[in-house]
Amino acid sequence: NKSNKKIKISIPPTLLISSIGIIKSYHNLLSIVPQTTDDYIYIIGRTGDEMGGSEFTKVFGHKNNNVPQVDRQNAKRNYNNFSKANQERLITSAISIGLGGLSISLAKMAIASQMGLKVNLRNIIKTNTNIKNSHILFSESQSRIITTISPSKRKNFENCFEKKQLSFIGKVTKSKKIICVMQKKEKFEININSLEDKYKKDLFSL
Repeated sequence: NKSNKKIKISIPPTLLISSIGIIKSYHNLLSIVPQTTDDYIYIIGRTGDEMGGSEFTKVFGHKNNNVPQVDRQNAKRNYNNFSKANQERLITSAISIGLGGLSISLAKMAIASQMGLKVNLRNIIKTNTNIKNSHILFSESQSRIITTISPSKRKNFENCFEKKQLSFIGKVTKSKKIICVMQKKEKFEININSLEDKYKKDLFSL
């Protein structure tokens, strides 16, 4: 403690679940890094207003208490279709949407690749009509994946998925910015360098 005396701290039992997968060929490995400008960006899975327990709620105290739920049937179909598309070499890069929601995953892709992203989030397939811009950016709805693909493979890629589970949202650009169009004609853009600086500053301050 502050008086330099030994104290006992007991850590409650914690459940740890690990999983291991087998990849038949290293050619099937995917990076989160988009490879080529003008590649198309898609979201697999639907977005809901599931903000309960989210990072956004922890920071801003959002009133929404809808905890993310897993739709087992849709999740399994989407994962199987994703695996099929990857085996057919239709996907260039991919990243799951987890803590922080869509906005954080897009930022990670942009920082990793140092390439810009131009996205129209009005095109996202939603679970209901009450979805706000904050939900689209920060909802932690489960079982979603962002992918980038070559424009020449668009038709074959789209044929791998159900239409109601796939959203085309934009493309990779040369500019080092994320340019985002939202519902109700709202729009913002952010420089990748500023995102990276903030990320490293907070990371190294831990």
